[in-house]
Amino acid sequence: MSGPSQATGHRSTKDVIREALRPVGRQILDIGSGAGALVAWLRREGGLAIGIEPNVPLLQAAFARSSADRGAGPNDRWIAARAEKLPLADGSVDATLFFNSLHHIPAGDQGAALVEAARVLRPHGDLLVIEPLASGSYFELLRPLDDETAVRAAALAAIDAIPDGLLVATLRLQYMTFLDYADVAATVAAFTRADPARAAAVEQALPAIAERFARLGRPGADGSRRFEQPMLAVSLRRLCA
Repeated sequence: MSGPSQATGHRSTKDVIREALRPVGRQILDIGSGAGALVAWLRREGGLAIGIEPNVPLLQAAFARSSADRGAGPNDRWIAARAEKLPLADGSVDATLFFNSLHHIPAGDQGAALVEAARVLRPHGDLLVIEPLASGSYFELLRPLDDETAVRAAALAAIDAIPDGLLVATLRLQYMTFLDYADVAATVAAFTRADPARAAAVEQALPAIAERFARLGRPGADGSRRFEQPMLAVSLRRLCA
């Protein structure tokens, strides 16, 4: 599925989401919501955000985060479910979002997950998919721990294979993000937090990551090392009931 394409320099992912989804007053489904940071941010932006997450430890972390929010219980914010089988009615939300999550779905299920994300959209609802590309110094830094070349390519192919007539592409934007880390330990901790299954491979990969941290990183703020991660954002809209 093709659409208007743009390429920019550095952008904040939050700015991309804000511009594409216009959160204020909209019910937004964050599919693959992890520990809930993005759902919390969408709520602060005025959205009515709901997190979908199949990983129990991450869902528990999301519950803990939401418990601090006044007047919002976890049951109306978090759903334990898989992306390819959403327990929501047709046309029930204003927007659906995959942020760094589509490539974590098995390749054979990614197409079904996108169709499900479209199914639950109201007419003129928006689907936004943001995926990291298999390039950049951050990708190379952590490649010894988890080489995501194939799964990231599969996610992009799944986006391009969305059936015609289901959604219309409104924007295809490539942009650059920067990630700053104080040390190797902080880098690995953040990467394994997103996918706890990676933890088993850390010990073997650590020497290679340490070498790449020193070689690929550029000076960042407060003595940190800065890494580049190219991103692709694809925005689509459902035009019919």
